[in-house]
Amino acid sequence: MRWIFAWIIAVFILESISAVEIHRWQMNETSGNIAYDSIGGVNGVLNGGASFSGGAATFDGVNDYVALNSVIRLHDTQDWTISLFYKGTDASDYVTYGSSLIGVNSSDWWGLITLMNGKAKYLHATSNGYHPTWDNLVGTTSVIDNQWHNIVIRNHSNATADIFVDGNLEVSGSSLLDGTPSQDVMSMRLEYFMLGSPDQYTSGSIKDIRVFSHSISTAELNMIACVPEPSTWLCLMLPIVAAFFRRFKK
Repeated sequence: MRWIFAWIIAVFILESISAVEIHRWQMNETSGNIAYDSIGGVNGVLNGGASFSGGAATFDGVNDYVALNSVIRLHDTQDWTISLFYKGTDASDYVTYGSSLIGVNSSDWWGLITLMNGKAKYLHATSNGYHPTWDNLVGTTSVIDNQWHNIVIRNHSNATADIFVDGNLEVSGSSLLDGTPSQDVMSMRLEYFMLGSPDQYTSGSIKDIRVFSHSISTAELNMIACVPEPSTWLCLMLPIVAAFFRRFKK
């Protein structure tokens, strides 16, 4: 009986996650050059020869990127979460910025999710603008070993943020703001994948980019971190099936 309750709880958690997702690019298309947003309808176009392969989008690090058809803005004083999976070996760094995963390509104020020295980084402008007055939150785990890694930036309404890698908290509650800039100015903006500013391209593959309208919980993080292989449902079902067989043997 307990395994049934466990299954019900797991399904409830999964449905809770789905209910607060506002964008999702699975990158599992098999042809064409459109990365479809299955929830929010903000689709992306693959450029420069980027392609779909093995349930992900792949990039050469030279001129490949994804351009969304609309800019998504996430304010500092709101709860939100961005999750993505990266697989590659890109060790190139661009001084202040790092190798871009998600961000914008303009001289406006912005935040970027990048790789710096092979580690996940959330780079954010402060009230003074540019380098060296950036707030940089950098993880501790290298993610450039050509294995799938889940990178999560979790923002809180008090303008602090956390970095998670593969479900593990690496930076906690770090402040993003210097002074009191306008909320309309200080925001994370999603416009490009694998291309930031100034024109840093990143090689490797990305998949299952998800945006949530809240700061997700530890339980949700653990569930997301197991998505690529196996899938979420398989991650849910394996412990449930194992519990069932253990009880059946008794």
